[in-house]
Amino acid sequence: MKYRILEKADLSGEICFFPQYKKWFLWFNFMEMEVFPKMVKFHSLESATKFIKKQLNNPLKKIHYVGND
Repeated sequence: MKYRILEKADLSGEICFFPQYKKWFLWFNFMEMEVFPKMVKFHSLESATKFIKKQLNNPLKKIHYVGND
């Protein structure tokens, strides 16, 4: 599976980093599955990179709860 980090501004205008994974030929955002699903986003590139490395170390489909920085 391929991974990337997308840098873009969120609705408040803040620069955020969104880790994504590629499935077939489409890119998907990682989602936090709580009461209402929301995209996983980080406020620093280093935190997003750590998240991607964690996904590489555990390639099986598992649940990872992630907090924002």
